[in-house]
Amino acid sequence: MKSAFSNITATVFIAACVIIAGCHPGAGAGRKGNAKFKQGEYEEAVSSYGAGIDKLLTRSDEEPRGEILSSLLNNAGAGLMMQEKGSEARDNFVASVNASTSNGERSRGYYNAGFTAYADSQKQLSADYFKRSLLQEPDNADAKFNYELVMRELKKENQNKQDGSQGSPPPPPSAYAKELKARAEELVRQRQYADAHQLMEDGLTVDPSVKAFQEFIDRIGSVAEINQ
Repeated sequence: MKSAFSNITATVFIAACVIIAGCHPGAGAGRKGNAKFKQGEYEEAVSSYGAGIDKLLTRSDEEPRGEILSSLLNNAGAGLMMQEKGSEARDNFVASVNASTSNGERSRGYYNAGFTAYADSQKQLSADYFKRSLLQEPDNADAKFNYELVMRELKKENQNKQDGSQGSPPPPPSAYAKELKARAEELVRQRQYADAHQLMEDGLTVDPSVKAFQEFIDRIGSVAEINQ
């Protein structure tokens, strides 16, 4: 899963402990879940969040519960995502939007749903969710960055498909091309996207087989453009 997030801003918005504080039903389970999440015990965290959700949904009174329910659903989604259960996580994030009472909560839920869609290689769906996040909270810088990046990737993928239909596929990558990509990946890990992109572009002029990594080149090129 980590490799899927090598380019988009890798921030998952978790509802803070202070949001699910106090003596409200479900709050105790929420705090326990947050503690487990911080310890990396994601399965136990999801179980705790689920217990809190059940307590809220089984109440017979009309006490307001939207903010807490939205937070519990969001955090359960985050725990599921950390277990690489993308589809289940996304269901929880969308449910958190439906339970939310503020633009900020809705922006958070849509953003996280976009994050999981990207991890599942559903880029168009990911872009749609990031856009919805921005509509709820136009100043959400992470959502803006990721929306622009995914849209660039979709545009370049469509262009590559058109180019591919008009010519033969590139040759398999040579040893030089593989070594070049390894060097570029190290630069990416250091967030030196422009240098990594330039390295690959220069390699194309030396060895045509570097084109086998065109998708990688396009991705880091998109990030370099946004970071300018």
